[in-house]
Amino acid sequence: MITGLPRPGWRYSLAAALVMGLAGALAWQIATRTPHDAHPDERLHVDAFCYYQLRWSTPPVNAGELDYGQHGTSRVYSGAVVYWVYGRPAAVLASAHLLPAPVTAPETDLGAQLAQCKLGYQTYRLFNVALLLITSGVRSRSALVACCGSR
Repeated sequence: MITGLPRPGWRYSLAAALVMGLAGALAWQIATRTPHDAHPDERLHVDAFCYYQLRWSTPPVNAGELDYGQHGTSRVYSGAVVYWVYGRPAAVLASAHLLPAPVTAPETDLGAQLAQCKLGYQTYRLFNVALLLITSGVRSRSALVACCGSR
């Protein structure tokens, strides 16, 4: 075996790393520089993320403090696990005082808590950037193994 030669698939690995880096940088720029509610339903998503940052379980039907949007529905009731999955780590970050918008409203005032939480919407955008990089890394790794074998 000749030593010092690049392993098979190194060009693919380099290209995948460059594409992932470019995609991550672009996603980071979009997440940190675009204004809140630039997407038509972003405020509904942030409302659901914030709800699950503040609470563990689904609220009663038609809870008045939630944002129901122009179509009269709230993402909190959608059943999508992503809201809970993002909300719970955000709660941990908030308890460690690592979020830019601390929630200081009383526990009994959900409406005020949600309003304060929504100021930290970029946290959820950055969770999406991290998810993009993680899934891209896993996908490119499995494609590399499929094309070039594991080494």
